[in-house]
Amino acid sequence: SNGKVTVKLEHTPNTKVQWMILNPGGQVILSGEVSSGSKDFNINVYPLSSGLYQLKILDGKAVDSCKLMVY
Repeated sequence: SNGKVTVKLEHTPNTKVQWMILNPGGQVILSGEVSSGSKDFNINVYPLSSGLYQLKILDGKAVDSCKLMVY
């Protein structure tokens, strides 16, 4: 990987968006916050080892998650 993942949100949030990357055991490995009004943002995944992770995005109302493969 080039060390970055671009996340594109379906809607522009009115509140800050929090994100977390969890390992298969459910531990938070990386996390951060994006200011309101940001529809797209980058996550630096360079520190992660190759493998399958879960990306969780919290916008204050809902939680979305998806699988993230780092190689």
